[in-house]
Amino acid sequence: MKKHYILYLLIFLCYTAHGRIAWGPEVGLVSAGIKSSVATSYSTQSLSAFKAGLELQSRINPNFYFRTGLFYSPYGYKVEKYNSEVYIGMAEVPAYFLLKTGLPCKPRFILGAGLLAMSPVHENDAAKNNQFPELRQKSAATSSLNFGWGLLAGIEMPRGVSVKAAYQKTFADGSKTTFHQYSITVGYLVNKLSRK
Repeated sequence: MKKHYILYLLIFLCYTAHGRIAWGPEVGLVSAGIKSSVATSYSTQSLSAFKAGLELQSRINPNFYFRTGLFYSPYGYKVEKYNSEVYIGMAEVPAYFLLKTGLPCKPRFILGAGLLAMSPVHENDAAKNNQFPELRQKSAATSSLNFGWGLLAGIEMPRGVSVKAAYQKTFADGSKTTFHQYSITVGYLVNKLSRK
C-alpha cells in the first residue's frame, strides 16, 4: 500500500515540475447557511465566517483547466427564537472545470462550474446535542457525506494571485435539507502552469 502512495506522489511531483499541475493556498470570507423544509415556523439567518484550504489546478489546454482541492468551510444558522447559533465545520472537495480567457502572461478572467462533496469534521455543542427539537432533522442531515454543485467567477493575475467569487449548494436528507454558501476568496498558485 505504501508503494502506491509513493507512486502517486511521484506522479504528482512530475506533473507539477512540468507545469501540468499548480497548487496553492486559498482563503476568504463566506456567508453560509442551512435550510430545512421542517424548520419554517421561525427565522434563521446564515453565518459569516472564514474559509481556507489548498487548491489544485490541472491544465487540460491553455484555456481549459480542472480544479479540485481540500477546503475547510463553516455552515450554520442563527436561531432568533432561541437566540443561539448552530455551527458545523465541513471538509469540502470540489471538482470544477474552469475556463480562463486570454494568455497566462496577462490578467485572465475565470469562469467555472462543477460538483462538490462535503462531510462534517467539527460542530459546536448546539449541533452535537440537538438542543433545538425543531432542528433535529437539520442536525441529522449533517452526519453524512453530502453532494451538490457550484459556480465561480474571478480574475487571475500573471504571478498566480487570484480573486474569486463563488456560490455553492449541496443537498442532504433526500433534498429536504440544503446547504448554501456565498464566498469571496483570494488564492495563490505556488508554481505556474505551462503555457504549452
